[in-house]
Amino acid sequence: PSLVAQESQLRVGHESLAQARSGFFPSTSLDGNYNKLDSNWPPRNKSWDVGVHLRWPIFSGGKTRADTIAAKAELNRTREESNQIGDEVLIAAEDNFLSWREAQSLVAVRQSTLKALQARAWLVRTQYTSGQSTFFEWRDVEERLTDAQKQLLSANRDLFIAYANFEKAMGRGVQR
Repeated sequence: PSLVAQESQLRVGHESLAQARSGFFPSTSLDGNYNKLDSNWPPRNKSWDVGVHLRWPIFSGGKTRADTIAAKAELNRTREESNQIGDEVLIAAEDNFLSWREAQSLVAVRQSTLKALQARAWLVRTQYTSGQSTFFEWRDVEERLTDAQKQLLSANRDLFIAYANFEKAMGRGVQR
């Protein structure tokens, strides 16, 4: 959205420059007049005239030149601002893309950790039911398994948030 707004500002700048340059060109006007000189209807004595006026200001060049220079300066400022905003958008998009990829990697690590803890929990449960393990060891493994499940849920949430931030940085998102 910021790039679209900046493109609009550039178009405004181009139009302002064209408007400032228009002072160098002549202006024309077309006038017409129709008069009835008689009190009878239909009039017997009619009068009409048409005129074209061409006007070219001689001494407005200084103001027009100054307006053109100001419009060019404003257009150049808008271009620089547009380039800066474009760079910021690209950097933000790249940062959010890398955050998204990092979140994907973290989800993969959390999934493998959860699988390993599930296998360990199964083994300790089996040992506990057969009397080869203590209650405290079984409880510790179950707590670790629960923590790993929470961490995977948190990593999935972070993945979705990172993806949403990437879509936002790209100027996309929820379509209405």
